[in-house]
Amino acid sequence: MQDAAGTVYQINVSDGSVKYTYELDATTNAIQIYAVGNTLIAQDEAEVLCYDMQTGEQKASEEALRQGGLENSFFRAVDTLDGGESIYCLSGGGLYHYKFGGSVMEQLIDGDMNSLGAPAFYPIALAMIDEQNLLVAANDTNASSATGICVLKYTYSADTPAKPDKELKMYSLYDNKEIRQSISRFQKEHTDVYINYQTALSEDNGMNVSDALKTLVTEIMAENGPDVLLLEECR
Repeated sequence: MQDAAGTVYQINVSDGSVKYTYELDATTNAIQIYAVGNTLIAQDEAEVLCYDMQTGEQKASEEALRQGGLENSFFRAVDTLDGGESIYCLSGGGLYHYKFGGSVMEQLIDGDMNSLGAPAFYPIALAMIDEQNLLVAANDTNASSATGICVLKYTYSADTPAKPDKELKMYSLYDNKEIRQSISRFQKEHTDVYINYQTALSEDNGMNVSDALKTLVTEIMAENGPDVLLLEECR
């Protein structure tokens, strides 16, 4: 449990006493906290901290796990199949697997290819049945239930390609949540088509509207432009 000051308490279930406390700094307050095996994971926007719940001590930095968290936003749910030696993590980018002490965070499911990456899909809990089957409890605003809460099962299929051969390029100046939601719905109904959604402007690339439009015209003239183009009012 975590209090308003950001301190996490590890409780003895047998008698309700506090076994260990974990003093997290202000940047980690009210951020995702997970217990996996004997490891406590605390994630904020810039860091992933790991603690040994048998000793209460902070573990060595897991750089690949931290980098994976930065690149794929918050881990929204985690689980393990081997007692905590490795973890499965859900984020908007899909499902990832990481072995503690390793150097690679492996993407197992691409969120862009299914409902895991939909803007209106918010995972609440992950349960790994085995390496090829998993359950995800989520809040999905497009679900048929009145509350929006649903439980979905995902199963690995050797016959399904990682990325469909057919590709449709879609372009807009700015990232658009409604477009991403429409793409997610379309791909659920057309699993043989991959929608490659490209946005020109972001805080990271530093490109302005004029440069983006010049680049777009060049691509169109070279017959390498998008199949679907969203014309937006410039901000």
